[in-house]
Amino acid sequence: MLHTIDKSWWDENGVTFTFVLENESDGRMNVVGLVPYLQAMDPWSLSQFTEEARNHHRSSHWDEKSK
Repeated sequence: MLHTIDKSWWDENGVTFTFVLENESDGRMNVVGLVPYLQAMDPWSLSQFTEEARNHHRSSHWDEKSK
C-alpha cells in the first residue's frame, strides 16, 4: 500500500509517506491509524515516535472491526 516512508528533509521530526495514486484513500486511512495499530500490535513500536506523537495518541485505540 505505502510506496515509501522517509524522513522529511525540511522538518527534523517529519516523515513523508508516499503511495501509488490509485491507493490514495486506503493509504491515507492507514497512515491516520498507524500509531494506534502499532500500539495494539507491538507497544515497542511506539518508541520509534516522538514523545509528542505518543502523547497525542495516548487515548487512541485500535478497533480491529472498523480499522
